[in-house]
Amino acid sequence: MGPRSCLCRPRHGAITHVDYSGLVRWAARHDVVVSVDRSVGEFLVEGQDLLTLWGTSELGADESQKVYRFVGVGPQRVTRQDVAFGIRQLVDIIDRALSPVVNDPTTALPCLQELHRVLRHLVQQASPSPYIADDQGQVRVVHHPQSVSDLVQLAVREPAHYGQDSLRMVPGLRAMLEDLQQVTANRYRNTIERLLLTLPGADEGPRPEHPGRA
Repeated sequence: MGPRSCLCRPRHGAITHVDYSGLVRWAARHDVVVSVDRSVGEFLVEGQDLLTLWGTSELGADESQKVYRFVGVGPQRVTRQDVAFGIRQLVDIIDRALSPVVNDPTTALPCLQELHRVLRHLVQQASPSPYIADDQGQVRVVHHPQSVSDLVQLAVREPAHYGQDSLRMVPGLRAMLEDLQQVTANRYRNTIERLLLTLPGADEGPRPEHPGRA
């Protein structure tokens, strides 16, 4: 592959988005491969490495720094490309609603239903590839896409923990996961099955199918 150059961002903040199409065109024009070393949604501290350039092209400092225009960094996360952040927000609402101080499962359940809608779509999709090629089939960008399996776990683990004594939340989680089992691509099936086994009462047999209708 040739020599590499590590580039650090001269500011801090959350990675809000990556212009992958623009980054591929830039890398092809300079005949390099760009590694985006942190995922969208990660917090970047000033001076931390963000990008690695691989190739034989000799790029000046000014041209190397131009690559940063393809990576957005802001004061907080946004949902533009950050699916995990949208799920995180819904999970936070559920966690607060299930806290002993609030004790509001009626607020938590619509958030769980929205998570169900999002996850049902995600588990039917192909795993995002970490490699992006140009029009000639040459890999130009390597990145770290958010894992669908990780997103499913993010949506389930905390609501299962904080809602373990809820007469509505655990059955709701079980009904959601059982539905996801029916539609998921095989690559995510083990994750869903493991999460089902971690739910309170998993070894007690079938539960009511529609606990939220009472």
